[in-house]
Amino acid sequence: MFKYKVIERITKEFGSPARVTVKVTGWNVGDNLGVVVQTDQPNKENQVFVWLPYPPDSELLPKIALEYAAESGRHSNTYPSPGLEKGKPALKLIVSGDEELDDLIDYIMAF
Repeated sequence: MFKYKVIERITKEFGSPARVTVKVTGWNVGDNLGVVVQTDQPNKENQVFVWLPYPPDSELLPKIALEYAAESGRHSNTYPSPGLEKGKPALKLIVSGDEELDDLIDYIMAF
């Protein structure tokens, strides 16, 4: 499944996950940068949800990102990750292929 490829790639680039649960795998990439791969959804083999903090300074958002305002509900297992705490805005990226995965890695590195 594609989600395992995403997890493997993020681990290769940023090290071992800080936490693994039944529903998510999360990395603490920096003090304010948590990366969370949602493993319980979606139920499609070729799509993965990746959660990131909302970028500072009005940076351009990836076209595959959905914006979640600070007061919006989202996957509760994202909250323990840096920058994704409850009450902070977040991004949910829907990654669907190798090119989008490469773009995701580049985006995280630029963060």
